[in-house]
Amino acid sequence: MSVTLADQGTPLALRPETVLVNGRPRLVTTSGAVIETEESQAGGGALITQNGSLVFYLLQVNDVWGYFNTGMDDNKITNPVPSTFPTTGGALNQITTVAQQAPEPFTKSAFSDNVAMAVEIKSSWIETTGLANAGDYITIDATIPTYNPPLTQPNNTQSVQSGTKRARLALVGIHIVGSTLGHPEMLWATFEHVNNAPNPQYTFTTTSGGVGTQPPDGPGGWLFSSTGAAAANPNNQRIAPNGTTLNVVSGQTIGPSDVVRTAPWGTGPSDPSFTINNTDIVSLNQNVMGLLAAGDARRNYLLVGVTWVKGGSPPSNGVKVGTPKLANSRMEMFFQPSNCFDCHSDDNGNMLGTPSGSDGFSGGLSHIWAAMRPLYH
Repeated sequence: MSVTLADQGTPLALRPETVLVNGRPRLVTTSGAVIETEESQAGGGALITQNGSLVFYLLQVNDVWGYFNTGMDDNKITNPVPSTFPTTGGALNQITTVAQQAPEPFTKSAFSDNVAMAVEIKSSWIETTGLANAGDYITIDATIPTYNPPLTQPNNTQSVQSGTKRARLALVGIHIVGSTLGHPEMLWATFEHVNNAPNPQYTFTTTSGGVGTQPPDGPGGWLFSSTGAAAANPNNQRIAPNGTTLNVVSGQTIGPSDVVRTAPWGTGPSDPSFTINNTDIVSLNQNVMGLLAAGDARRNYLLVGVTWVKGGSPPSNGVKVGTPKLANSRMEMFFQPSNCFDCHSDDNGNMLGTPSGSDGFSGGLSHIWAAMRPLYH
C-alpha cells in the first residue's frame, strides 16, 4: 500500500484509530484530512519479506514541486502555461511568486533546495520487527494497516485489512526523481538496501583493463530471497491486492517470493554497455561509501542506476540513456526488466499531461500530478 503526501516540513500527525471513508479503512490526519492511498507496486502485486512483513510504499514531493502544482492548479503560472516541470531560474521565480503570495501558514519566501528544482520520491518500507540488524537501516515511525488473518498464517489465501497500528519501518528501496537544467523529463534514480535481493552474474572492467566476472549471489541473509540468484522460479507473484483485501494468485498461497534483481546495475547482458555500465555504477558506489563515516546507515544503500532522455526530449520520442533497464526490485519486482519511462511518459509531448477537467491534468510523467491536492486556494 502506498501513501501520497506533500512535504511541508512538519511531521504528519495521524489519528490512531481506524477511520472508515465510504466503508473503507483509511489514514486520516488529526485535522481530518484523508490521506489518499493505493494498492500494489508497479505492474501489480504485493510483496512480503521472507519473515512475513508486508512492503509499504510512501510517495513524497518537495516544496518546489508542491508550489508548482498549486500554481498550475490555480492558473497562477502563465505566459506561457508550462508543459514541463521547472528547469530554469525563470521558472523557479514564477514558483517563488506563488509561494510568496500564499496565505499563512503556507507562505514561503525562498526554496532551500532550488538547485534540485522539482523532486518526487517513492520509497518502500518494511517493519523492523524480526530484523536482526535494524540499525543498518534508515527507519521511521508510521501508521500502517493490519490484516486478518496474519500474513504469516500457513496456507493463507486471503487477508483483509482490519485496522491500523503504529510501527517502526525500515527503508528498503527508494526512487529519487528530479528536474534539472536541460532535463524537463527529469533524472530517474533508484537505490536499494544491500540485503534486499541477490544479483545474477555480471561482468566488469578490472583495474588492469581486462574483463572480470562477478559470480551470481548465493543464498543466505537476503530479505526477499531464500535461494539466491539461482532461484528455480524467481520473481513469482503470489499476492494480488484488491482494495483492502490481499488475495492469492491462482495456485498460490500468501507468502514470500524469491526475488532476483534481473538487471543488477540497470543493464542486461545483451546491452552493448553492460560491462562498462556495471563498472561505472559499482565504482561510483564504492567511492561514495568511502566518503561516509563507519556506522552511517546510508552506507548500506546502493545506487542501482539512473536513466534520462538524451537532450531532454519527451520520453515518447527520445533516446533513453543512462541505465536502460532500470528497475527497483522492491517497487517493480514483477515488472523486470524495465525502464522508468515504460510507465512514466509524456502525453503527446506534454510532460505534465493534458488538461482534463476538474482534476487539472492527466497523463504525463508523474502519476500523482493530477491526484495531488493544491496546498491552498
